[in-house]
Formats: sequence, structure tokens, C-alpha cells
Amino acid sequence: MATIPSTQKFHTLDTTIDTQDFGSAQLAAGRSIFTMQDILDTVPATTVSLTTTGTSGAATLTSGVLNIPNYTASITGTGVAGKLALWNTANEIRDSIVSATASLVTIGGIMDIAGPTLQMPDLSHIVNAGDPTTKFGFANSAFYEVRVNGALAMAADPASAGLYAGGAPIIVTSSTGVQVNGNVIATGDVEGATFSVTAMNTPPASATAAGTEGDIRWTTGHVYLCTATNTWVRAALATF
Repeated sequence: MATIPSTQKFHTLDTTIDTQDFGSAQLAAGRSIFTMQDILDTVPATTVSLTTTGTSGAATLTSGVLNIPNYTASITGTGVAGKLALWNTANEIRDSIVSATASLVTIGGIMDIAGPTLQMPDLSHIVNAGDPTTKFGFANSAFYEVRVNGALAMAADPASAGLYAGGAPIIVTSSTGVQVNGNVIATGDVEGATFSVTAMNTPPASATAAGTEGDIRWTTGHVYLCTATNTWVRAALATF
């Protein structure tokens, strides 16, 4: 059987053109007419089947059978929906303590931040799961706050910082000093270059008026000291 060169050219003719009855009758008798359909009918279709046997080696094609080995990695382990996977060893995966849903990521242990900073989204809080009103974070870009049961407990902005009780300011710093709203109770010495009283006090009505040891009151004419429970003494003020 002759082999048709791969560079061979073919020319097609209209079906009305006679390619047989040319030349002598002897030559015409030796000719046959074939069409493209004859070629398709003559050359059988090749059927290739696919198998996946074995777990290693190269793919092979033998007698129309293409075999691709079923490669598998040597990894073991199981998982639970919603749990993030963790490499337990080099070849084993198990569930981590981190789980996730469409809107919530849960960490079932202590979170250790290895980096130098923890960055939160703009204007966000870290919220207590049991009480969403107990939280700390940023009320705005320049105001940091801590709230307990919804009441302000601590706050800081570029100009001041403060401690609050039930949402009311108790100790607040500013560029001019520290403001204390309420009694100052100290277990040790209280020292300072000066102590200023911005308003006069109401004097005790008598030497036995209600008072707590250590109370001090000012008036325009006297200083009153409570030396024991409900026991007052006073000293007159004079110019010098």
C-alpha cells in the first residue's frame, strides 16, 4: 500500500466534471472515482477508552486504552464543616480551634498576636459576647472609650483622659491640670506645690455637727478641722 506523503496536495472537482472518460478506453477502464466520503468510510474511527489504574508511573496508551494512574497524596485526617483545617504533622490534617460562618469567626482558645500591632477596622469595638454594651474601642477616629454595661468607664482623646463612674466624670486630665469630682481618699501622703480650693465650703453648724475625721472646710474667716467623728475645731484667718 502506497503511503501518501504528508506534503501531498489534493484538489477537489465539481461532481459534474468527468474524471474518468478521458484518454483511451483502456485507460478509462483502469480508473475509479472516489469521494471524501469514501475516504471517511475506508479509514476506521479510532476508539480510545480511559482507565485509571495504579497510583504511580506515567500515563500509557496501549491498543486504544489510555491509562492514567490514580495519583493520591499520602495525607490523612478528617474535618468538620465550619472548622478551619490545621496541619497536625507534615502529612496529617485535623480541625483547628478556629471555626467560621458567613459572618462570625470563633477562636476557641487564647489568641496570641505575634506582630507588633493589632489593627481593627475604622470606628470599631471589641465587644463582650455576653453583654454587647460592655466593650472597648473607638467611638470616633479621635476618641477611645471603655464602657461597662453601656456606661462610660474610661475615655481618652487628644486633649484629655478621664475615669468615669456610672458614666459621670470622676477624674479628668486636661492641659491645665487634673479635675476631681468628689472626695479624694488617699491611703498615703498627698504632696503638691500648692493646693487650690476654687469655692468656699459651708462651715459646720456647731462643734458637734456631723463630720468625719479628717474633713477640712474653708470660709472667709476660719478653717475648720474635724478631729474625730462629729467633733470640729476651727482657727481664725488673719492677714499678714
